[in-house]
Amino acid sequence: MEKELVILMSGGMDSVLAYYYAVKEKGYKPEDILALWFDIGHPYARKEEQVIDRLPFPVEKIRMDLIRDEFDNVPGKEDGKQIIPGRNLIFATIASSFGKRIWLMALDGERHKFAKERDKSEKFFRDTTDLLTYVFNISREETIIETPFENMTKAEAIAWALENDVPEEIIHLTSTCYDGEIRNCGECPSCFKRWVALTVNGLEEEFEVDPKSLISKGWHKDYIKTLAEALAKEDFSHYSEKRCRETLTAVGKL
Repeated sequence: MEKELVILMSGGMDSVLAYYYAVKEKGYKPEDILALWFDIGHPYARKEEQVIDRLPFPVEKIRMDLIRDEFDNVPGKEDGKQIIPGRNLIFATIASSFGKRIWLMALDGERHKFAKERDKSEKFFRDTTDLLTYVFNISREETIIETPFENMTKAEAIAWALENDVPEEIIHLTSTCYDGEIRNCGECPSCFKRWVALTVNGLEEEFEVDPKSLISKGWHKDYIKTLAEALAKEDFSHYSEKRCRETLTAVGKL
């Protein structure tokens, strides 16, 4: 039976909170939701699955042998190298076989045309919705690909969760790091964004390397400088104002 909503689940903070958002904010019944996780051979799949297995709601698993050393497509954890091109398009297409509305996570400030991950852009959501509506039109009138957090940052998603009685241990259970083994490496871009969101909400977590200790080094330094310049110039064509302010607040520069 076709579900009302399919949530693409990664075991990360955004997708896990999206399930609670669907039930508590949007009024979906648990039986009308399919949470779907894909193992495509990515280095951090084992960590994600450990989260999936501990969640208090069911998650279906689909395994596809897409990433292999011999294909030379194994992502790294460095800034820019963690991207798996086309991943969200593959996931959205398969998910459309199970329901007419697909939630794929993209936050405020991630959907602009300059994004490194093209499959989070507004164009991607719009064009993929049109394509899959066309493809699945024989069985349904419309197929919608969307994100529930279009206008929310990760920090705002956490704030919503805390205000709506989502257990704090659920937030900390999630896995966001790109490292294949370490739970929270603290060095990758995903860990830094997670640290910012937690810090803004007054929450703490253990990281292998304290993200705050890196703010004056390497890409972290350049990134923070870029956000500060964007805020000073009021140029939010790339990074949203909320993202700039939250990050600079977390690092003590605002």
